[in-house]
Amino acid sequence: MFELMNATDVNTAMSFTKDDEDKAKVLTTAEFLVSAERERKAWEHGIYAEANKQLYAVLARCYAFVISDSSIDGIKARSSALMAFYAERNYTYRESTPLASRVVRAVFGNVDRRRISTYSIVIRKAQRLKISASDFANWIEREGGVQEIKLGRSANYVSKKD
Repeated sequence: MFELMNATDVNTAMSFTKDDEDKAKVLTTAEFLVSAERERKAWEHGIYAEANKQLYAVLARCYAFVISDSSIDGIKARSSALMAFYAERNYTYRESTPLASRVVRAVFGNVDRRRISTYSIVIRKAQRLKISASDFANWIEREGGVQEIKLGRSANYVSKKD
């Protein structure tokens, strides 16, 4: 897409019209960087931010399901519904797996186990902190996103060095 015309101060930026005709515009390196930064900001505050909000809404529904009805009958009903759901989709069901992980796998499918783990950690941390289901998505946003929550340390964390 971008062809270096002069290693020190000029880049070529290609843009494509609806007619698929190539149009080249010569930019200085500074102009290119400013332009690319502007595009990144538009993406970050537009499509990317909206996608994260939608992800947090889906995770909030998972969280609400996990914390709903903690009576013995509610737990049994939820487990049997999850088992049936897993069986329909030929997923491996393990009762020893944390409920949050089982719910996330049901909702997101048999995707990368690291992604399932990350989302499960976020839900379990929210449970420990007693975050309300209605505030869950906002809580993720305040904490900086799912990766920041996953990487966060517990209050009583002690490093190997200490």
